[in-house]
Amino acid sequence: MLAYKGYQCKTTYNRKVKIFEGEVLGAGAPIYFEASTKESVQSEFKSSVDSFLEWCAENGVSPNGPLEGVFITIQLEEGLYNQLKKLAAREGKTVHDFIVQAIEMFVANHTVGKAEDQS
Repeated sequence: MLAYKGYQCKTTYNRKVKIFEGEVLGAGAPIYFEASTKESVQSEFKSSVDSFLEWCAENGVSPNGPLEGVFITIQLEEGLYNQLKKLAAREGKTVHDFIVQAIEMFVANHTVGKAEDQS
């Protein structure tokens, strides 16, 4: 089991999609990551922990306290991330809050299917 900054992870290999799926343990929130190769599992795990700790610092949240919601890690090209930071700053928001708002707006404006919309 890998360890980093006091966190551990467990990983499994999903044969259907040929990807390693990992979960960070001990964070008080579900944190998942994916790696395309066995060799990249450790770097993706570390990146997920670092992103989580950065988010906690930006939002004044204790990293080991229980959190609501699901924590996900995404990788963006540097140029896109820089644009995102500028847009968030322009609106007086954290990058996290800006992304959540964008996802909420996207979901609100798209429907998956009539049967799901009625439930």
